[in-house]
Amino acid sequence: MIINCKERFGYTYFYTTDPQLQTIFLAYCEGRGFWWNAFLGWRKSVILNYGVEQMFFLIPTKKLKILYSLAKGE
Repeated sequence: MIINCKERFGYTYFYTTDPQLQTIFLAYCEGRGFWWNAFLGWRKSVILNYGVEQMFFLIPTKKLKILYSLAKGE
């Protein structure tokens, strides 16, 4: 599940607690250059009180839709 926090200028700031989605989004971010990752991509991780990791990302909206549909097998 993806929770949309903010969307501006074609980029979406969101978080997810789904480990499969986190792996896919992290792989996408690792494939980008240093300067891209300095301003976009993975932003932070938070461990919630019940042991679940919550990751925040800033990714282009078009790429987010493609990556999400690939992850869900659509």
